[in-house]
Amino acid sequence: MDIYHYNKFSEVAKKIMQTEKQSKTYILGRYNLNYYDAQLKKNLPESDIITKEEVEKVLEKSKKFEYKTIHKSKGLEADNVIIINMFNGTNGFPSQKENDELLTLVLPNPENFTFAEERRLMYVAMTRAKKRIYMFTGDSIFAVSDFIEEIKKDYPKLINTFRKKKE
Repeated sequence: MDIYHYNKFSEVAKKIMQTEKQSKTYILGRYNLNYYDAQLKKNLPESDIITKEEVEKVLEKSKKFEYKTIHKSKGLEADNVIIINMFNGTNGFPSQKENDELLTLVLPNPENFTFAEERRLMYVAMTRAKKRIYMFTGDSIFAVSDFIEEIKKDYPKLINTFRKKKE
């Protein structure tokens, strides 16, 4: 599992295209691709967001790459999975949007852990991969996804971490 703390998305996709020509790769995001526009990137500079335009360039280069929301990937699998835009906040993954209070009234049991539904989505995203998982997050303490921090803490031997070289 590779975790990138900066946007090296295009380079990683190119490497997969060159070394695994027959491999199917899913690019998974928490939201529809249109959500990840230049304005969101501008509003959240520390998150190092991978934009719709960047993803579309990769999709144009190879028919072996597909973008899906994590919800739409349920029940499917690919050789490689790239999970993009894993950063904290209401627009990130895990999404920190508050649940509707009406929803809590109809749910049978409240969840015992934070981001329960988001955790299930993370499980779905990670279990789509037959071979390898690539995750992209920000580098600042305010941008790194809580899930990334937990994975690095709980499974350090399974993780390759890449950070931007300091100048």
